Amino acid sequence: MNIILTGFMGSGKTTFGKKLAQRSGFTFLDMDAEIEAQAGMPIVDIFSTHGEPYFRALEHTFLQSLSQQQNLVLSTGGGIVLNPDNMAILKQCGTIVFLSPPPEVLLERLAGDTTRPVIAGKTPDEILDLYQTRLPFYQKYADMTLDGSAASMEQLLQSINEHTN
Repeated sequence: MNIILTGFMGSGKTTFGKKLAQRSGFTFLDMDAEIEAQAGMPIVDIFSTHGEPYFRALEHTFLQSLSQQQNLVLSTGGGIVLNPDNMAILKQCGTIVFLSPPPEVLLERLAGDTTRPVIAGKTPDEILDLYQTRLPFYQKYADMTLDGSAASMEQLLQSINEHTN
């Protein structure tokens, strides 16, 4: 049993994932951090040096290596849902939780962030357009959806516990 966290950039996947793993006794993995470690460079450099298709291939390869692991809390990258093959792997690996704070919360969290190449140089309206483009995919693949900005950590943990037991 694994818990897979999906959501747009700034949705709280890493922050919540670390707390959830600590409380559950599961191992926390941040997919982007793992890819950076394997590639030996930050994601922003992967994008600028090799391009987004290369990064997406690294994501897919990483997911294939996870298929037999158990008791993980996995924080995925925001674009993982765009590849149906990735989502098929994740569906087989565990419960997919879509963290969905309101768009204004996402914009507030992302303001001034220069570490995310997909939104680098984008206006708030362009970021919201990207979010709206991805939203149907997050919703389609989610086993459950949580608004991480409105509920306390305890409420979120209780919701996941009820859903996965």
